[in-house]
Amino acid sequence: NVTSDTTYTLEAANSSGSDYCQVTVDVATPSTPLPTCVISATPTTITAGQGTKLTWTSTNTLYASLDHGNGNIYPSDNRMVYPTVTTTYTMTVENTAGALATCATTVTVTNPTPTPTCDSFTVYPATLPANGGTVTLNWNTTNATFVGISPTVGEVLADDSVNVNVTSDTTYTLEAANSSGSDYCQVTVDVQPINPPVFSCSNNVNFSANPSSIDEGNNTTLTWNTTGVTSLSIDNGISLTSLNGSASVAPSSDVTYTLTASNGTNTIYCPVSVDVNSNSGGGGSSTLRCDLSVSDKSISAGDMVTIKWNTSYATDIILQDNFSKTLITTEGKSTNDKNKLYDDEITVQPNQTTSYILTATHGSKEKVCKVTVSVKDSVVVLQTRDQLPLVSGITLTQVPYTGFDAGPFLTFMFYALLVLWALYLAYILVIRRNGIGGMSLVTAGDTSVDNISGQTSPDTFVGTTLNKPVFHQPFVATAIASTAPIGYANMITNSDEATEIENHAHAAHVLLSSDAMRYFVTTTQGMDRMEVLDSVLERAKASYPSEDGWVVLNEDRIKTQCDACEADASVTSNEAPFIPAILPIGNSSLAEVIVSGNIVAAYQMIGHRPMIALADAAADLDALYRIKQGGDAQVSDMLANAGENVIVEQLHDAIAALTSALDGTYTNEAEAVKMAIMKATKAING
Repeated sequence: NVTSDTTYTLEAANSSGSDYCQVTVDVATPSTPLPTCVISATPTTITAGQGTKLTWTSTNTLYASLDHGNGNIYPSDNRMVYPTVTTTYTMTVENTAGALATCATTVTVTNPTPTPTCDSFTVYPATLPANGGTVTLNWNTTNATFVGISPTVGEVLADDSVNVNVTSDTTYTLEAANSSGSDYCQVTVDVQPINPPVFSCSNNVNFSANPSSIDEGNNTTLTWNTTGVTSLSIDNGISLTSLNGSASVAPSSDVTYTLTASNGTNTIYCPVSVDVNSNSGGGGSSTLRCDLSVSDKSISAGDMVTIKWNTSYATDIILQDNFSKTLITTEGKSTNDKNKLYDDEITVQPNQTTSYILTATHGSKEKVCKVTVSVKDSVVVLQTRDQLPLVSGITLTQVPYTGFDAGPFLTFMFYALLVLWALYLAYILVIRRNGIGGMSLVTAGDTSVDNISGQTSPDTFVGTTLNKPVFHQPFVATAIASTAPIGYANMITNSDEATEIENHAHAAHVLLSSDAMRYFVTTTQGMDRMEVLDSVLERAKASYPSEDGWVVLNEDRIKTQCDACEADASVTSNEAPFIPAILPIGNSSLAEVIVSGNIVAAYQMIGHRPMIALADAAADLDALYRIKQGGDAQVSDMLANAGENVIVEQLHDAIAALTSALDGTYTNEAEAVKMAIMKATKAING
């Protein structure tokens, strides 16, 4: 039995020797098995950027490898691959005898359609008047195989524009689509509501006297016709209340009849005057007369003076200064309010020599009274000088010698008086002014300039009745008071409360001017202000037209709409003159409409005191400027949002434009303020 290769040897031997022979048996070696392998991918189809899992097994394998950079691998294993194009992966295996075998799998890579995008979709104009009009839709898209606009427009090109006619509020939706999906953009066109005509004497009442001038003892006929009026009354003893009618009257002296007409919450006062010519010298005089006086005709800058006046037989008066600023007027007021103003007084603080002119009228008759207040040491700051000097290039040789040879004693006295004069001016300009409102330099202590600038100050210009405006001429820099005058501490409102009132009005799309805010805060002490404010806002929106979607409430309007404010009689007392509330910086809607570019609303907000409104707006823009510079200040939510994309350079230019109203170019204060607002709006909005 042979199990392996064997050589057999035969020996034949005798005494003579041996002989050998050999044969070999070869046993065949068994053959080595061939190698095998299997490879697969899960999934077999992917999109670019995705991965797939390769799994493989093999037999009779000594070595194994995978192409496409994978190199040597285990005979049986798996791994993730991320091909970017369709790829066939081939596996190679080898056995101990060097025999080779291969296996392969293919991964298909697809490229999906890019997602469509709506790049831009705009409309101009976005706001139309009440009767509607034509707007232009403009759009741009990417990767879209279908673009359509609804409503009414339909399928359009990928990048184009179209004009459409709009008669009511409409929201247009742009769809950009392909096989991967859709993207949407929207724009809205607002059509202003049709507002009813303003309830006024000229629109709703025709009230006349015929004849308007009679001799004493004769009659005249009052005739009235109304539209849109629910109730009316006429003063001076006329009991008729019919909406249309007439009455014969025989007044014994000049008189003004006032027709009071109402329509729901709106009330208007329509006067008509009758001149009566006296037939005899007895029984008193019907001569129109006015007297005007001032408590001090020569003052230093910053001092306050009281102007008093008395009139006889006047039916209207107006008090103005020589800069065409109106201080007191009876125009548009009821008979009772007029009677309070015929003989009255007001406190003012002129900062330069000013003349005050009182004009009293009765029908076609007119009487003018005038008084002048001379102001010494009127130092004007914050004034931009853009004019070249009238004289330039003077050399010292051209200046005449003005010295004197007075000897040592008189020379010493001269310089001593000069030093005393300088100390006096320093006291007037620094110490005395820093003491306004009860705060001296000593009590100011360590208060920094930044802290002082952030404090609020009471208005130092006060009148004696609720209906009289408060005036301010911010030409001279004065220290800012830290406390209110004694007896009026409860009229200070904190920043959080003022901001809450401002934001509450903004939520109702109502803008409060600074004088309206002062009036509201002052006359609602101890009340639920938010409840009162809700009532005022509701009535205002029903009574006044909107400006670019906003209703403006200035002092005149809030007086008409705020019944709770009118019910507070404590501020009308002559013993407790009306002092407007102190408002924190950051609560002036004028700054907000300047930033948003609403010039029409801005003009409505300057009210009777343009310079106060302008100062408030400049202070608020300064607060926004400080915030953008990393400082700590507070502004309303609307101003913060409106100014989010405004850069500091634009704010700087706008503040400079507002302060330019003080440069003396315009003698009419309202014109100067309006021009400043226009410049500031242009600086921010272009």
